[in-house]
Order: sequence, then C-alpha cells, then structure tokens
Amino acid sequence: MFFDAKYDSGYYTDTLKEEIENFWNYFEENEYDLVNALYSNDKTFLDDFEKRINKVFYLSKKMIPYAFSFKDGRYQFIIFFGRSSYILSVANMLFDYPDKDLDLEWSFVLQKSRKYHLFDGKK
Repeated sequence: MFFDAKYDSGYYTDTLKEEIENFWNYFEENEYDLVNALYSNDKTFLDDFEKRINKVFYLSKKMIPYAFSFKDGRYQFIIFFGRSSYILSVANMLFDYPDKDLDLEWSFVLQKSRKYHLFDGKK
C-alpha cells in the first residue's frame, strides 16, 4: 500500500498479528486520551503508548521512531523506517490493519526520515 520494499513474509507471525490487534484495540479505546496527552505533553501516557508501539515491533533492537502531527484537519501518525526493511514491512502491516474503528480523522504515514517533533500540531 505505501511503499514497495523487500518484504519478508517471515515477519508476519501469529505473535505479530496478535500484537497488531492488541495495539489497535488499545488505540481505539484511548484515542482521545492520546490526543489530549499530545497537547498536554502527558509523559506517563506517552511512555505507555511508546511501550505499546514497540511491542508491535518486538524484533527491533531499537525504539521505533514515530511522530504525530495535525495537518489539514487530520491527525497524522507517522512512523519513520530509515533503512530498515523490518520497520517498513511491519509498519505497512500495522497501518493496513482493516478493522480500525476510530472516531477522529487520522492518516497513517510512513516516511524514510524524521522531519517532525513528537507532536507538531496546534489546538
């Protein structure tokens, strides 16, 4: 959907599928809390969010680089993949998850390099 990459289907395991489902269940239940935490810089909530996104990328030895922004009336959740085909492949699977039932307008973006702070948006 987002990029053509050297996709390793070996990344798609039952564990990954379960982590993706858990992540989206959490995201749906805490969507408004996430937005409020971004505007108020609630470190406790954001630390918990970071732990949960990193559980999806459980094979990565580094923290997953991501950011949020607010553009054109939509919140953006951006994952930066750099040169990692693993991050790119798993992020594609994460963002392609079909059962997202979100209240707010979101776009999910993959970018090669980081150009944003953790949150770039105005209320």
